[in-house]
Amino acid sequence: ADAILSMTGELAADAIVMSTHGRGGIRRWVYGSVADKILQHATVPILLVRAFAQPREEPLDVALPEIANFEGMHSHEPG
Repeated sequence: ADAILSMTGELAADAIVMSTHGRGGIRRWVYGSVADKILQHATVPILLVRAFAQPREEPLDVALPEIANFEGMHSHEPG
């Protein structure tokens, strides 16, 4: 978690996107949760995606909105 948070600052990232195993109970208590630590300490928005337990036979059909206007957007380049 510390490395992710550090790189977020070094790269001037706009957001953090990461997957989570979805562990619970004793396993989570023993191993801790990187996602929890990121949620508690990040200064940018976070998107957590829960990993599938089984591979899917068919791809998900996800409709994403079309972005028509990029005016005012910027990118951060490391360096």
